[in-house]
Amino acid sequence: MKNLNILSVCIMFSPLVTLAAPTGGQVSSGNASISQSGVITTINQSSQHANINWNSFNVGENETVNFVQPNSQSSTLNQIHDANPSSILGAINANGRVFLSNSNGFIFGANSLINVGALFATTSEIDKITDTNLKLSAGSQGSISNQGNINTQSGGYIGFFAPNIENTGTLNSPEGSITLSNASSGTLYLPNSAGIGFTIDSLDSLNPMGIENTGHIKASGGQVLLSSAAVDTTLRNAINNQGIIDVSA
Repeated sequence: MKNLNILSVCIMFSPLVTLAAPTGGQVSSGNASISQSGVITTINQSSQHANINWNSFNVGENETVNFVQPNSQSSTLNQIHDANPSSILGAINANGRVFLSNSNGFIFGANSLINVGALFATTSEIDKITDTNLKLSAGSQGSISNQGNINTQSGGYIGFFAPNIENTGTLNSPEGSITLSNASSGTLYLPNSAGIGFTIDSLDSLNPMGIENTGHIKASGGQVLLSSAAVDTTLRNAINNQGIIDVSA
């Protein structure tokens, strides 16, 4: 088990007014349907890849969003066009890969529970996605904060890409890879089925603020990467790990 102390940094996150349930979902490519029944939102996807534009993507504490995908390598790209951060307070389930893009950021609440094949969240625009890579273009100064419990299938991955990242909860990807990065634009090669981690090619960072982990990051038999360009420029913007990073098999 590794418990790494690297550098102190102060990161602040603004409070959020909770808005519940994803709204305004429109499938822009691929084949998928969206249905809502009570507190459950279901995305049934029949194509290998699908792209959905949302007016907002919030999940209340008692709500669940289910992505039903063809297989573990299927992907759903969710482009969120909201003036506020996405508030994920409930559950998200998926048997495949879920990509979330909101330039104003994400807050995964303390009671949130995410069980997916893989999860990628960013404040950058995702211009293109394939089986092996995606292209990012710089977004806003939004933050990603995780206070909850995010889990992937074995060999999956978790990726947070934003100028400001805070983890006080649990990130768990057995035999997979977990990457927290301030990178905001360029080409990103995705982990393969063997759990090989993200490969970054010509990624730039827009005003990186830092990465803070006081929670638990676990990738048993896999790998963890915390990457901040801010480390190269100024001591006040850097990586602060006071939590647990565990890659033991």
